[in-house]
Amino acid sequence: MLRFFRFHAAYGVGLPDPEGLQACVAARENLDRLSRERVRMEVIKLLVAAHAVPTLAVMAEAGILGPVLGAVPNLTGVSNMAKLEAACGLAPDPVRRLGALAVMIAEDAERLWQRLRLTNAEHDRLASMAEGWWRVAPADDAAARELLYRLLPEGFTDRVLLAWARSEQGAADPTWRAMVTLPRRWTAPAFPIRAVHLMKRGVAKGRGLGAALAEAERAWIARGFPTDKAAVAEIADAVARNAASGPAA
Repeated sequence: MLRFFRFHAAYGVGLPDPEGLQACVAARENLDRLSRERVRMEVIKLLVAAHAVPTLAVMAEAGILGPVLGAVPNLTGVSNMAKLEAACGLAPDPVRRLGALAVMIAEDAERLWQRLRLTNAEHDRLASMAEGWWRVAPADDAAARELLYRLLPEGFTDRVLLAWARSEQGAADPTWRAMVTLPRRWTAPAFPIRAVHLMKRGVAKGRGLGAALAEAERAWIARGFPTDKAAVAEIADAVARNAASGPAA
């Protein structure tokens, strides 16, 4: 049944064969008998097929896609995601499209993980997409750089594209496009301050040291990710002074 739709998404033109579609509708209750690993394989392949979006729409209308996902599919979201991938020159990505189709909150990522027997890496990507995508906005360059630093390029692209796909702006919007392409223009440096640097400045081991490191990272990000030794040393000195006076401990 799933292969019928996958093959149509890859090779078909127009609507699926009516008799074949009717046979799938008649047999849809048998979906529960399929191994979850097989369902995952078919869904992942279907999502990146040339005509994935219209085929998913047919599956939804036939009452087949909802039971596969265990939720109401967001067809507009996956359609927008496909358009954004094409507009940004990105290859179709099944996990990203699955997120647009069926992930709104973290619980959705958990459900799909179990229902489709996704790999741990696939689950982690969906969970990251679900975390605060609605807070992503393209106007703040500093926030975009911090997000890229924390999520790394793949996670950043996933979450920004999901937010864009669910926004009111279309694929030609220049501000969203600039944000999505940030990893092509800027590489986040590694955080240069280590525990040993703070310990040399008098910060003792323990929870206070961890808090001081976190404070140093926040200050380093707020300063625009400096890499020169003088600026890094200035941040470390200030954090060590704060730790000595008590707040970080």
